[in-house]
Amino acid sequence: MSKNRKFNISLSPHKTIYLDEPGWCGRISCNELEESFFSPSGCWSRLDYLVHWKTQLENLLAGQSFAKLIISWRDFKDSNFIPTWIVFKVEQEFVLRNKYFFLDHERTPTFEDFMKEKEVREIFNDDGLLISEWKLSKEAIENFIRTLGI
Repeated sequence: MSKNRKFNISLSPHKTIYLDEPGWCGRISCNELEESFFSPSGCWSRLDYLVHWKTQLENLLAGQSFAKLIISWRDFKDSNFIPTWIVFKVEQEFVLRNKYFFLDHERTPTFEDFMKEKEVREIFNDDGLLISEWKLSKEAIENFIRTLGI
């Protein structure tokens, strides 16, 4: 049985302004990883982010091969990229990695199309370097979902 590893994503309860944009300061932690991010409020509410993360992770635990956790959502026409954390199921464990989706403004997808795009776990990047990822247990994901309280 895999040991329970630390995993959490949080958003501050109060809005702030970052680079002239309102939103929430966020933090993701997974084992030794600790990273801050900013989630703008122009398109999604704080609850929208939390529900999105919960739904994606519940789908992953129900058998989906990956979860695409959006941490900063803006309208496609106002954005060059979408920052996410992807969780892949690998045998009995899960792995987390950061991924930026760069947008092609000639082909503007809908949110639904973006979420349906399949993710394939590659081990090496285009330069032949190992892609950084962090291991998660099913229990750590389940604990995180419970702490959301939604």
